[in-house]
Amino acid sequence: MTAVDIQPSSPARHLVPGAASLHVTDARVHLGGVEILHGVDLQVPTGRTLALLGPSGCGKTTLLRAVAGLQHLSTGRIHVGEDDITDVPAERRNVGMVFQDGALFPHMTVAANVGFGLDRAARRGPAVDEALEMVGLAGFGPRMPSTLSGGQQQRVALARALVAQPRVLLLDEPFSSLDAGLRGQIRADVARLLTELEITAVVVTHDQEEAFLLGHEVAVMIAGRIHQQAHPADIYAAPATREVAEFLGDANLVAGHASGTAAETMLGAVPLAADATGAMDVLVRPEHLRMTPGGPMTVRAVEYYGHDAITELTGPAGTLRVRTMSLPPYRAGDPVALTYDGPPTAAYRADSTS
Repeated sequence: MTAVDIQPSSPARHLVPGAASLHVTDARVHLGGVEILHGVDLQVPTGRTLALLGPSGCGKTTLLRAVAGLQHLSTGRIHVGEDDITDVPAERRNVGMVFQDGALFPHMTVAANVGFGLDRAARRGPAVDEALEMVGLAGFGPRMPSTLSGGQQQRVALARALVAQPRVLLLDEPFSSLDAGLRGQIRADVARLLTELEITAVVVTHDQEEAFLLGHEVAVMIAGRIHQQAHPADIYAAPATREVAEFLGDANLVAGHASGTAAETMLGAVPLAADATGAMDVLVRPEHLRMTPGGPMTVRAVEYYGHDAITELTGPAGTLRVRTMSLPPYRAGDPVALTYDGPPTAAYRADSTS
Protein backbone atom coordinates (compact mmCIF):
# COMPACT_ATOMS: atom_id res chain seq x y z
CA MET A 1 0.00 0.00 0.00
CA THR A 2 1.12 3.53 -0.73
CA ALA A 3 0.53 5.70 2.33
CA VAL A 4 -1.76 8.69 1.84
CA ASP A 5 -0.79 11.76 3.80
CA ILE A 6 -3.38 13.01 6.25
CA GLN A 7 -3.85 16.63 5.30
CA PRO A 8 -6.54 18.56 7.19
CA SER A 9 -8.48 20.78 4.81
CA SER A 10 -10.11 24.05 5.79
CA PRO A 11 -13.60 22.62 6.41
CA ALA A 12 -12.22 19.62 8.27
CA ARG A 13 -10.44 21.85 10.75
CA HIS A 14 -13.86 22.87 12.07
CA LEU A 15 -14.92 19.32 12.90
CA VAL A 16 -13.50 19.51 16.44
CA PRO A 17 -14.26 22.99 17.78
CA GLY A 18 -15.03 21.99 21.37
CA ALA A 19 -11.76 20.52 22.62
CA ALA A 20 -11.36 20.77 26.39
CA SER A 21 -8.81 19.91 29.04
CA LEU A 22 -8.82 16.54 30.79
CA HIS A 23 -8.16 16.12 34.51
CA VAL A 24 -8.12 12.76 36.29
CA THR A 25 -7.78 12.93 40.08
CA ASP A 26 -7.00 10.04 42.47
CA ALA A 27 -8.45 7.42 40.11
CA ARG A 28 -8.71 3.94 41.57
CA VAL A 29 -10.19 0.85 39.94
CA HIS A 30 -10.77 -2.52 41.58
CA LEU A 31 -11.41 -5.60 39.47
CA GLY A 32 -12.11 -8.93 41.12
CA GLY A 33 -10.92 -7.59 44.45
CA VAL A 34 -7.60 -6.45 43.00
CA GLU A 35 -6.70 -2.75 42.75
CA ILE A 36 -5.66 -2.07 39.15
CA LEU A 37 -5.24 1.72 39.34
CA HIS A 38 -3.63 3.16 42.46
CA GLY A 39 -4.66 6.79 42.83
CA VAL A 40 -3.83 7.99 39.32
CA ASP A 41 -3.56 11.73 38.64
CA LEU A 42 -3.41 12.93 35.04
CA GLN A 43 -3.71 16.33 33.37
CA VAL A 44 -3.96 17.10 29.66
CA PRO A 45 -4.24 20.79 28.64
CA THR A 46 -6.71 21.78 25.96
CA GLY A 47 -5.47 21.00 22.46
CA ARG A 48 -2.49 18.93 23.58
CA THR A 49 -1.66 15.26 23.07
CA LEU A 50 -0.57 13.11 26.00
CA ALA A 51 1.11 9.77 25.36
CA LEU A 52 0.31 7.29 28.14
CA LEU A 53 3.32 4.97 28.09
CA GLY A 54 3.87 1.79 30.02
CA PRO A 55 4.39 -1.98 29.80
CA SER A 56 1.55 -4.35 28.99
CA GLY A 57 -0.75 -4.98 31.95
CA CYS A 58 0.16 -1.79 33.84
CA GLY A 59 -3.38 -0.33 33.69
CA LYS A 60 -3.16 2.01 30.68
CA THR A 61 -6.24 0.69 28.92
CA THR A 62 -8.18 0.51 32.18
CA LEU A 63 -7.54 4.22 32.71
CA LEU A 64 -8.55 5.02 29.13
CA ARG A 65 -11.78 3.03 29.50
CA ALA A 66 -12.53 4.88 32.73
CA VAL A 67 -12.21 8.23 30.95
CA ALA A 68 -14.44 6.95 28.14
CA GLY A 69 -17.08 5.78 30.64
CA LEU A 70 -16.58 2.09 29.88
CA GLN A 71 -15.04 1.32 33.28
CA HIS A 72 -16.41 2.42 36.66
CA LEU A 73 -14.03 4.19 39.05
CA SER A 74 -13.91 2.86 42.59
CA THR A 75 -12.80 6.31 43.75
CA GLY A 76 -11.59 9.49 42.07
CA ARG A 77 -12.96 12.10 39.70
CA ILE A 78 -12.74 12.84 35.98
CA HIS A 79 -13.23 16.36 34.62
CA VAL A 80 -13.43 17.45 30.99
CA GLY A 81 -13.08 21.20 31.01
CA GLU A 82 -15.20 22.43 33.90
CA ASP A 83 -17.55 19.43 33.74
CA ASP A 84 -17.34 16.52 36.18
CA ILE A 85 -18.11 13.50 34.00
CA THR A 86 -17.27 10.81 36.56
CA ASP A 87 -20.84 9.55 36.77
CA VAL A 88 -21.99 10.59 33.30
CA PRO A 89 -22.94 7.69 30.99
CA ALA A 90 -20.45 6.96 28.22
CA GLU A 91 -22.80 8.05 25.43
CA ARG A 92 -23.18 11.52 26.99
CA ARG A 93 -19.50 12.26 27.71
CA ASN A 94 -18.60 13.51 24.23
CA VAL A 95 -15.36 11.56 24.45
CA GLY A 96 -14.21 9.79 21.29
CA MET A 97 -12.30 6.51 21.33
CA VAL A 98 -10.26 4.67 18.71
CA PHE A 99 -9.78 1.03 19.67
CA GLN A 100 -6.73 -1.10 19.02
CA ASP A 101 -8.33 -3.10 16.21
CA GLY A 102 -10.44 -0.28 14.76
CA ALA A 103 -13.69 -2.11 15.65
CA LEU A 104 -15.38 -1.34 12.30
CA PHE A 105 -18.71 -2.92 11.42
CA PRO A 106 -17.87 -5.33 8.56
CA HIS A 107 -21.40 -5.26 7.07
CA MET A 108 -21.45 -1.43 6.77
CA THR A 109 -19.81 0.80 4.21
CA VAL A 110 -17.00 3.13 5.20
CA ALA A 111 -19.41 6.08 5.18
CA ALA A 112 -21.92 4.22 7.34
CA ASN A 113 -19.18 3.31 9.81
CA VAL A 114 -18.01 6.90 10.08
CA GLY A 115 -21.53 8.27 10.49
CA PHE A 116 -22.76 5.55 12.83
CA GLY A 117 -22.91 7.76 15.93
CA LEU A 118 -24.51 10.73 14.17
CA ASP A 119 -28.22 11.48 13.96
CA ARG A 120 -29.98 10.99 10.65
CA ALA A 121 -29.75 14.65 9.60
CA ALA A 122 -26.02 14.84 10.33
CA ARG A 123 -25.38 11.66 8.33
CA ARG A 124 -26.97 13.33 5.29
CA GLY A 125 -24.78 16.41 5.69
CA PRO A 126 -21.14 16.96 4.70
CA ALA A 127 -19.58 15.86 8.00
CA VAL A 128 -18.83 12.26 6.96
CA ASP A 129 -17.17 13.28 3.69
CA GLU A 130 -15.18 15.98 5.48
CA ALA A 131 -13.98 13.50 8.10
CA LEU A 132 -12.85 11.05 5.42
CA GLU A 133 -11.08 13.82 3.52
CA MET A 134 -9.35 14.85 6.73
CA VAL A 135 -7.81 11.40 7.21
CA GLY A 136 -6.78 11.07 3.58
CA LEU A 137 -9.66 8.83 2.45
CA ALA A 138 -11.76 11.16 0.29
CA GLY A 139 -14.01 9.10 -1.98
CA PHE A 140 -13.74 5.93 0.12
CA GLY A 141 -17.30 6.25 1.52
CA PRO A 142 -18.91 3.51 -0.63
CA ARG A 143 -16.15 0.97 0.07
CA MET A 144 -16.53 -1.94 2.48
CA PRO A 145 -14.02 -2.37 5.35
CA SER A 146 -12.88 -5.74 3.97
CA THR A 147 -11.52 -4.01 0.86
CA LEU A 148 -9.25 -1.71 2.89
CA SER A 149 -5.74 -2.24 4.20
CA GLY A 150 -5.09 -2.27 7.93
CA GLY A 151 -3.82 1.30 7.82
CA GLN A 152 -6.88 2.48 5.91
CA GLN A 153 -9.21 0.75 8.38
CA GLN A 154 -7.51 2.51 11.25
CA ARG A 155 -7.97 5.85 9.46
CA VAL A 156 -11.69 5.10 9.12
CA ALA A 157 -11.86 4.41 12.86
CA LEU A 158 -10.15 7.75 13.49
CA ALA A 159 -12.58 9.55 11.19
CA ARG A 160 -15.52 7.93 13.03
CA ALA A 161 -14.17 9.23 16.35
CA LEU A 162 -13.50 12.74 15.03
CA VAL A 163 -16.78 13.24 13.15
CA ALA A 164 -18.71 13.45 16.43
CA GLN A 165 -16.63 16.48 17.46
CA PRO A 166 -15.34 14.98 20.72
CA ARG A 167 -14.04 17.22 23.48
CA VAL A 168 -11.36 14.59 24.18
CA LEU A 169 -10.05 11.89 21.84
CA LEU A 170 -8.71 8.59 23.23
CA LEU A 171 -6.59 6.19 21.16
CA ASP A 172 -5.79 2.74 22.56
CA GLU A 173 -2.65 1.25 20.95
CA PRO A 174 -3.99 2.43 17.57
CA PHE A 175 -1.02 1.29 15.47
CA SER A 176 -0.08 -2.01 17.11
CA SER A 177 -1.75 -4.19 14.46
CA LEU A 178 0.10 -2.53 11.56
CA ASP A 179 3.37 -3.71 10.05
CA ALA A 180 6.48 -1.74 11.01
CA GLY A 181 6.87 0.33 7.84
CA LEU A 182 3.22 1.34 7.64
CA ARG A 183 3.04 1.99 11.38
CA GLY A 184 5.77 4.61 11.16
CA GLN A 185 4.03 6.47 8.33
CA ILE A 186 0.54 6.33 9.86
CA ARG A 187 1.62 7.49 13.30
CA ALA A 188 3.57 10.41 11.83
CA ASP A 189 0.46 11.41 9.88
CA VAL A 190 -1.75 11.09 12.95
CA ALA A 191 0.68 13.13 15.06
CA ARG A 192 0.55 15.91 12.48
CA LEU A 193 -3.25 15.73 12.28
CA LEU A 194 -3.77 15.94 16.05
CA THR A 195 -1.49 18.97 16.21
CA GLU A 196 -3.19 20.66 13.24
CA LEU A 197 -6.66 20.15 14.71
CA GLU A 198 -5.60 21.24 18.21
CA ILE A 199 -7.66 18.46 19.73
CA THR A 200 -7.13 17.15 23.26
CA ALA A 201 -5.95 13.56 22.93
CA VAL A 202 -4.60 10.67 24.99
CA VAL A 203 -2.71 7.94 23.13
CA VAL A 204 -1.98 4.67 24.93
CA THR A 205 1.19 2.87 23.84
CA HIS A 206 3.91 0.57 25.15
CA ASP A 207 6.36 1.85 22.52
CA GLN A 208 8.77 4.60 23.63
CA GLU A 209 9.47 5.85 20.11
CA GLU A 210 5.75 6.14 19.44
CA ALA A 211 5.12 7.97 22.72
CA PHE A 212 7.92 10.46 22.09
CA LEU A 213 6.68 11.15 18.55
CA LEU A 214 3.01 11.61 19.43
CA GLY A 215 3.03 13.18 22.87
CA HIS A 216 3.52 16.84 23.68
CA GLU A 217 3.93 15.26 27.11
CA VAL A 218 4.43 11.65 28.16
CA ALA A 219 3.00 10.03 31.29
CA VAL A 220 4.81 6.85 32.31
CA MET A 221 2.57 4.32 34.03
CA ILE A 222 4.05 1.30 35.82
CA ALA A 223 2.02 -1.15 37.92
CA GLY A 224 -1.06 1.06 38.06
CA ARG A 225 0.72 4.29 39.04
CA ILE A 226 1.85 7.34 37.09
CA HIS A 227 5.52 7.68 37.96
CA GLN A 228 6.21 10.80 35.91
CA GLN A 229 4.50 13.15 33.48
CA ALA A 230 6.65 15.59 31.55
CA HIS A 231 8.03 16.57 28.14
CA PRO A 232 9.63 13.53 26.44
CA ALA A 233 13.12 15.07 26.55
CA ASP A 234 12.80 15.78 30.27
CA ILE A 235 11.65 12.26 31.04
CA TYR A 236 14.51 10.72 29.08
CA ALA A 237 17.15 13.02 30.55
CA ALA A 238 15.87 13.00 34.14
CA PRO A 239 13.72 9.95 34.95
CA ALA A 240 11.95 10.54 38.26
CA THR A 241 12.35 6.94 39.44
CA ARG A 242 14.56 3.95 38.81
CA GLU A 243 11.58 2.19 37.19
CA VAL A 244 11.12 5.00 34.67
CA ALA A 245 14.85 5.04 33.88
CA GLU A 246 14.89 1.30 33.23
CA PHE A 247 11.72 1.36 31.13
CA LEU A 248 12.77 4.20 28.85
CA GLY A 249 15.41 3.00 26.45
CA ASP A 250 18.67 1.37 27.46
CA ALA A 251 19.53 2.35 31.01
CA ASN A 252 22.93 1.46 32.42
CA LEU A 253 22.90 1.77 36.21
CA VAL A 254 26.43 1.96 37.56
CA ALA A 255 27.29 1.72 41.25
CA GLY A 256 28.91 4.83 42.67
CA HIS A 257 29.44 6.99 45.72
CA ALA A 258 27.95 10.47 45.51
CA SER A 259 29.17 13.62 47.17
CA GLY A 260 27.28 16.71 46.08
CA THR A 261 26.91 16.99 42.32
CA ALA A 262 29.28 14.20 41.31
CA ALA A 263 29.60 10.46 41.88
CA GLU A 264 32.75 8.37 41.78
CA THR A 265 32.19 5.21 39.71
CA MET A 266 34.17 2.57 37.84
CA LEU A 267 33.91 4.97 34.89
CA GLY A 268 35.47 7.83 36.84
CA ALA A 269 33.62 10.90 38.08
CA VAL A 270 30.09 11.29 36.71
CA PRO A 271 28.29 14.66 37.13
CA LEU A 272 24.88 14.51 38.80
CA ALA A 273 21.81 16.61 38.05
CA ALA A 274 20.98 16.96 41.76
CA ASP A 275 22.93 16.84 45.01
CA ALA A 276 23.27 13.37 46.48
CA THR A 277 25.27 11.70 49.20
CA GLY A 278 26.25 8.09 49.77
CA ALA A 279 25.88 4.88 47.80
CA MET A 280 23.99 5.51 44.55
CA ASP A 281 23.15 3.79 41.30
CA VAL A 282 24.03 6.29 38.59
CA LEU A 283 22.10 6.41 35.30
CA VAL A 284 24.44 6.23 32.31
CA ARG A 285 22.80 6.21 28.89
CA PRO A 286 24.61 4.13 26.22
CA GLU A 287 25.20 7.15 23.97
CA HIS A 288 27.15 8.90 26.74
CA LEU A 289 29.83 6.21 27.05
CA ARG A 290 33.11 6.24 25.13
CA MET A 291 35.28 3.17 24.46
CA THR A 292 39.06 3.04 24.09
CA PRO A 293 41.25 -0.03 23.49
CA GLY A 294 42.47 -2.04 26.48
CA GLY A 295 40.92 -1.96 29.92
CA PRO A 296 38.90 -3.94 32.44
CA MET A 297 35.73 -4.37 30.35
CA THR A 298 35.30 -7.09 27.72
CA VAL A 299 33.19 -6.94 24.58
CA ARG A 300 30.47 -9.57 24.71
CA ALA A 301 28.61 -8.74 21.48
CA VAL A 302 28.13 -6.03 18.85
CA GLU A 303 24.69 -5.29 17.38
CA TYR A 304 24.82 -3.29 14.15
CA TYR A 305 21.64 -1.49 13.00
CA GLY A 306 22.97 0.61 10.13
CA HIS A 307 22.19 4.00 11.63
CA ASP A 308 23.96 3.05 14.87
CA ALA A 309 25.47 0.14 16.76
CA ILE A 310 25.19 -1.24 20.30
CA THR A 311 28.18 -2.85 21.98
CA GLU A 312 27.50 -4.99 25.04
CA LEU A 313 30.32 -5.17 27.58
CA THR A 314 30.93 -7.11 30.77
CA GLY A 315 33.41 -6.52 33.57
CA PRO A 316 33.86 -4.86 36.98
CA ALA A 317 31.19 -2.22 36.18
CA GLY A 318 28.65 -4.96 35.42
CA THR A 319 26.97 -5.51 32.07
CA LEU A 320 26.81 -2.24 30.12
CA ARG A 321 25.60 -1.19 26.68
CA VAL A 322 27.34 1.46 24.57
CA ARG A 323 25.77 3.18 21.55
CA THR A 324 27.94 4.47 18.70
CA MET A 325 26.91 6.12 15.42
CA SER A 326 29.04 3.75 13.38
CA LEU A 327 30.31 0.20 13.64
CA PRO A 328 33.04 0.21 16.33
CA PRO A 329 36.41 -1.43 15.67
CA TYR A 330 35.87 -3.98 18.47
CA ARG A 331 34.78 -7.60 18.36
CA ALA A 332 33.66 -10.12 20.95
CA GLY A 333 36.46 -10.78 23.43
CA ASP A 334 38.26 -7.44 22.95
CA PRO A 335 39.28 -5.59 26.15
CA VAL A 336 38.15 -1.95 26.34
CA ALA A 337 38.09 0.94 28.79
CA LEU A 338 35.04 3.14 29.33
CA THR A 339 34.64 6.80 30.22
CA TYR A 340 31.55 8.94 30.71
CA ASP A 341 31.01 11.79 28.25
CA GLY A 342 27.58 13.23 28.88
CA PRO A 343 25.53 15.82 30.78
CA PRO A 344 24.70 15.73 34.51
CA THR A 345 22.56 12.66 35.06
CA ALA A 346 20.13 11.09 37.54
CA ALA A 347 21.07 8.80 40.41
CA TYR A 348 19.04 6.56 42.69
CA ARG A 349 19.82 5.34 46.18
CA ALA A 350 21.40 1.91 45.99
CA ASP A 351 19.17 0.56 48.76
CA SER A 352 15.86 1.74 47.26
CA THR A 353 13.68 1.20 44.20
CA SER A 354 13.32 4.87 43.32
